[in-house]
Amino acid sequence: MRSPANVKEVQQLTRRMAALSRFVSASGEKGHPYFQCLKRNDRFVWTKECEEAFVNLKEYLVSRRFCVNLKWQRPSGFILP
Repeated sequence: MRSPANVKEVQQLTRRMAALSRFVSASGEKGHPYFQCLKRNDRFVWTKECEEAFVNLKEYLVSRRFCVNLKWQRPSGFILP
C-alpha cells in the first residue's frame, strides 16, 4: 500500500480506518494525523508526521498483535440438521 497522494486518497484511508476502528486499539490516536491533514483546506500537504503514522499503521496491521487466528468452535447443545 502506497502513501496517499491527494485528498481523495486520504479520505479513502480514513474510511478504511473507520471500518477497522473496532479491531484496532487506539485507532483515533493512530489516525489523528490523517484527519489533521484533511482539516487544512488550502492545499494538500502530506507531512512527515502523516508518513510516520501511515508506516506505523501498516506495521501494526501486519503484526502478530493484530493478525490473530481465531479458533471457532461449534456451540454445544445445538442440534444441526
